[in-house]
Amino acid sequence: MQQAPTSTVQRMYNETVPVECERIYERAWEEAQATTDLVLGVDDFAIKKGHTYNTGIHNLKGETMLDFLPGRKLEELRAYSKEHPGFRLLKPKAVVMDLLARAYHAWISECFPHAIRIADRFHVYGYVIESV
Repeated sequence: MQQAPTSTVQRMYNETVPVECERIYERAWEEAQATTDLVLGVDDFAIKKGHTYNTGIHNLKGETMLDFLPGRKLEELRAYSKEHPGFRLLKPKAVVMDLLARAYHAWISECFPHAIRIADRFHVYGYVIESV
């Protein structure tokens, strides 16, 4: 619309997006750390269905994505919490997750022993439908 050269638009994008992403990321973590009734969401998602999965951590009250973790195995989750000390500084009141995911149970009970664990509705619906 402005007839700016593609190279100028690309340069502006490359200069702005990383800075803005970092600012939003920092603000999301500050908000989560300051929240007194924090509810975290922890769930995996497929990168390659049946082969490769990652884990997402969400601030459900603030409706923000806090981070993506490579993998979903307990060793990978523990490595994340060691590499990211800010994660352990969070004080969640509850954590919503797939209650059949043993790795998540172990990890959350290690990191946040006083947090209530809540079954996410997606998995509950799936288990009910499967059993019926």
